[in-house]
Amino acid sequence: MQMWVMMVFMALLINIPAMLPALFLKVDKKIKIAITIRVYILCFFLIMTLITLTSILVDKHASNPLWLSIASAVFFFIALKNCAQYMRQCTSKLQRKSVILFSFFIIYAIRFNSLFINTGAGYETTSFGIVFSTLFIFACVLAYIATSSAQYSVGAGTASFDGTSQPRVDKSYAPQSDINYDIHMKGKDVLNDPNLSVIEQQRYRDALQKKEDESGW
Repeated sequence: MQMWVMMVFMALLINIPAMLPALFLKVDKKIKIAITIRVYILCFFLIMTLITLTSILVDKHASNPLWLSIASAVFFFIALKNCAQYMRQCTSKLQRKSVILFSFFIIYAIRFNSLFINTGAGYETTSFGIVFSTLFIFACVLAYIATSSAQYSVGAGTASFDGTSQPRVDKSYAPQSDINYDIHMKGKDVLNDPNLSVIEQQRYRDALQKKEDESGW
């Protein structure tokens, strides 16, 4: 009991550096915090799944309970889906791919010395390291697929489609003049577009509030 509890505690500490890529995102502060928390939770369940599942596959007498491995894998899939869905609403495809995959590789780099034996003249493979690396690559493929969906893609220069199949240019990072023009043409109705991203909604609200403050509209 104490062994896997200690493993959980160590996983919580090891995953702290994995939050760094999310902190470099150029998005609203609240969105950045939300993404960072989701990435941290995702990486925690990733490392838990990799460690427990690898130990069970490599060691027939593994001390880690099977339920812990299954639970970690289930929560990893849930966390991956939640994180990818949220990031599709407020980041571009390149941004979310970079953040999640770089976070994964930071975890792998931290554990590298424990996966392979350093002989002084190089690293020798171990059965644990091979299985761990294989599962890690599989997790990276899943993350790549999860972040590839363009359904909610809102990256700068990308386009989404509304119900009439007409292209709608995303304006998350468009010039402020474009935002002001939309408000001039549509007024508050601009917020009724269901395809607006979180960033677009916030920019329109800020511009509307500024116009109200300046003209009492």
